[in-house]
Amino acid sequence: MGARRAEQLAAVAGEAGGRALPLDVTDPASVAAFAAAAGAEVAVLVCHAGGALGLGPVGELDERDEERSRTLWETNVLGVTRCGQAFLPALIAGGDGRVVVVTSVAGHQTYPGGAGYTGAKHAAAAWSTPCGWSCRAAGVYAGLTPLSADDVADAITWAVTRPPHVVAARIDLFPRDRASARDAHRRP
Repeated sequence: MGARRAEQLAAVAGEAGGRALPLDVTDPASVAAFAAAAGAEVAVLVCHAGGALGLGPVGELDERDEERSRTLWETNVLGVTRCGQAFLPALIAGGDGRVVVVTSVAGHQTYPGGAGYTGAKHAAAAWSTPCGWSCRAAGVYAGLTPLSADDVADAITWAVTRPPHVVAARIDLFPRDRASARDAHRRP
C-alpha cells in the first residue's frame, strides 16, 4: 500500500499482511519506485485520491483556486494515469489484473461551487469505469450517516473477486439518505 504519509498507512497494511511504502502520485519518480517495489506480478491496483479543494464559482477563481485545481488534476487524473501506466506490465503478467479507480459521485454529477473537484473527478471516472464514493468536503455528511471505509472496501472486494468474465463497470455507493451530490435527506 502506498501513500504520501506511509507511516499512517502502516497499521492498515500490517492488518492486511502487506507493507506501507511512500507514494506521491504527483511525482513520476515516486510512482516508478513504488511500482518497482511492488514486484512483477500484481493482481489488483486500487487508485484512491481525494481532496475536494475549493468551492468557489468559476468566474470568481483566484490564484489560490487555480493552484487547488492544478493539485486536483495532478492527483486525481494524472496520478491515476501514472499508476495505471506503471502497473500495467505487472497487471498483465498476473494474468487477471483488475484496476479500481475510486472517484466520487462528483465524477458523474455536478454541484454549485464544485467546478474544479467535479471536473477532476469526471476525468478520473472517465479513465476507468469502476468507481466508488470518496467525498470529504467539509460538511458534506452533516445530518447523514456516511459510508465507512469498510463499506467502500467491501464493494471493492466484491468487484475484484468476480469471475474473470465479469466486469463491474461502475459501482455507485451512497449513504441511504443521499440521492445525489446535491440532494440529501439530512436528519437533525
